[in-house]
Amino acid sequence: MNDVLSLTGDLARRRCMELLRDGGYGRVAVTERALPVIVPVNYCLTASDEVVIGAGSRAGLTQTAGDTVVCFEAGGQDTTAGHAWSVTVTGYARPLTDGQRLRVVSARWLPQPDEPLLRLATTEVTGRVFPLLDRSADGQADPLPWPGGAPAPPSLPAAPI
Repeated sequence: MNDVLSLTGDLARRRCMELLRDGGYGRVAVTERALPVIVPVNYCLTASDEVVIGAGSRAGLTQTAGDTVVCFEAGGQDTTAGHAWSVTVTGYARPLTDGQRLRVVSARWLPQPDEPLLRLATTEVTGRVFPLLDRSADGQADPLPWPGGAPAPPSLPAAPI
């Protein structure tokens, strides 16, 4: 995987798009009544590299997020390679028209006929990988704390009440 800049590091755009290609589940961050809200969603990637987000029963998501800037994130893990990944897409979300709905095809998700859908251009894409296992000197695989295996901070003594 030569697109990985370091074991814990940034991914190139091409690798980010490959990771998103299979679709699945993700999260979209929107603002409702001036407060941040994170909504779990289904998604797929179109042939033109747009992320299509399914709002499911959350019909208000298309009114809240339609024609505004949103942040979408999806992640996963490759236990064989020993790493987890996270890809974030930031851009304008726009409701899909009926004609555009017909082109939404995914091996993992088929939107319901009345499900509101948003499309998100992949103008701003970032991604990172994090190791899942640490190989000790004896070859044993030890789990690392998330993310990236940073050591846990020292515990602090209890404060007097």
